[in-house]
Amino acid sequence: DEQIAVIKHYRDDSLDFPSEEYAVAVESFLIDFNKLGYSESPCKMAAYTLHNLLLFLEMNSLGYHKEIAAVWLEREKTYHEKRGWFQASRTLYLFDIYTREGCIMPQSLNITRALRCETLPDWCLAELDEYLEVKNKEDWAASTIDMIRSSVTRFCEYLADSGLKGFEEIDASVIKGFNLCDYHDTPEGKNAYNVRIRKFLKHLERKNIIPYGLNEALLCTSENRERIVITLTDDEKQSIKEKQDASTASIELRDNAMMLLGLKMGIRSIDIINLKLDDLDWKNQCIRIYQKKTSHEIMLPMPTEVGNAIYLYISNGRANKKTSSRYLFIKNRVPYDALKRSVCRQALKRMLPGRSTPGSGFHVTRRTYATDQLRKGTGKQGLADLLGHRDTTSIKHYLNLDEERMRMCPVSLSDSGLLMKGGRYDRV
Repeated sequence: DEQIAVIKHYRDDSLDFPSEEYAVAVESFLIDFNKLGYSESPCKMAAYTLHNLLLFLEMNSLGYHKEIAAVWLEREKTYHEKRGWFQASRTLYLFDIYTREGCIMPQSLNITRALRCETLPDWCLAELDEYLEVKNKEDWAASTIDMIRSSVTRFCEYLADSGLKGFEEIDASVIKGFNLCDYHDTPEGKNAYNVRIRKFLKHLERKNIIPYGLNEALLCTSENRERIVITLTDDEKQSIKEKQDASTASIELRDNAMMLLGLKMGIRSIDIINLKLDDLDWKNQCIRIYQKKTSHEIMLPMPTEVGNAIYLYISNGRANKKTSSRYLFIKNRVPYDALKRSVCRQALKRMLPGRSTPGSGFHVTRRTYATDQLRKGTGKQGLADLLGHRDTTSIKHYLNLDEERMRMCPVSLSDSGLLMKGGRYDRV
């Protein structure tokens, strides 16, 4: 058995940290762990995990070793729910650092998951790894690299399942067969995957592995769709304002500041959670925004209402004395580190719990801001600058909601020379 082999391999090394010393270290760790301010549930799970590991070590005459603890944890996986096992895993992660550094370092635990592409044949994996390395050198974002990996993996899995032994066996019929059976929920989703697979095929063409032009056998087009821009209604904005005025708890103050950054400045959720304390220029009343989407830095004027909300959060809601993090918005419990963008969406849900408009997450605040600015008379270029857009192309979607000025656009049929007679009108 592989697990038994691991234990035998590390048995002698583990005796350098005998179970007696491990027991003392556990009690010291738990005291420091409780001092950090964790809630009752994580504290109980930490004690439960470390004490059970102690029983395992004593029963098998073992000392503590990271690899032996990992084997024990994997064995315990079948007895825990997913969340409980994650907490146990995090406890052992923090304890191992504690044994080496002498202190607990609360931080996010990154669990490495097996990649789907790792099951591909070697001939697929070698070319995929080389292609991804090229994209990494081109400095593409990690999310883009993941999308490329996922797209090409789907294609390679089809090739392997079809019995191919190398990319040189690909022809137009193989590509068309893949395209027919590769199902996606939306045409846009299928198009997004096909575009990336087609670029991979071009990579193979440049290496003379497949004939030049074969990538054109994979269609990469879908019908463009115009979507109606969804914004917050006047009643919803009033409801948000009423909740903001009543904000007192730390999480409410954080929600309030986030919502105003979206509604009054049109800032994206990813840029809100990445704001640092150093980005706030109180003297000149402006905020420096590094836009994740465009990789551009902009300076935006900070409305008084937004500044007041941020100040209240920093003064009364942020755990300033418990963290050295420079992020403006942080978790309101241990560990007090950076947030994920989903927190902005959760803030909107807490502000408007009864709202159930499909396809309308936190980005609705940015759309509402843009629409409100147009209704106030802000020009297209001015709005593009406020939103951090490079041009005014994407502004056209918001123009449709400016009802007052849209009513000025229609031209009478008589002035245009179009008469309501002849054709179908004569048959009425």
